[in-house]
Amino acid sequence: MSHRVCTNLFFTLHGPPYYSQHKNVHLISDNNLYFYVLLMYFYVGTFYMRKVLLN
Repeated sequence: MSHRVCTNLFFTLHGPPYYSQHKNVHLISDNNLYFYVLLMYFYVGTFYMRKVLLN
């Protein structure tokens, strides 16, 4: 999964970004989004590794 697919999936699950009106919140939400995308990569990676190791 590419970065764009992950962000689109994130926005699909959690709704549109709420920081479009506030510039200060924009920076904070971007950092949180980056963290969540990394976390998603981590969980997906460990899930696939577990699947591969079990098979």
